[in-house]
Amino acid sequence: MPIRWIGEQHVREDCQGRIPSLADWLGRIQPEPWMANGQIDRQAHEPVGDPRTKWLAEVAGGKTILGLKDWMEARGS
Repeated sequence: MPIRWIGEQHVREDCQGRIPSLADWLGRIQPEPWMANGQIDRQAHEPVGDPRTKWLAEVAGGKTILGLKDWMEARGS
């Protein structure tokens, strides 16, 4: 799944075709106490394996079609 497709889909669906600037986003965020707790999760682990493999298996198994149609159309498939 191309990352660019995900970003473009987000802009089409959620931003109504307009790409907001950083100032647009930051000017509208209402800070909450939990947003500035200053703690780093040192227990975080890197993902294991290639996430594309799992996604492809889910598409092949009929568990998801997220992005497949547009991706295939863009490739001319």
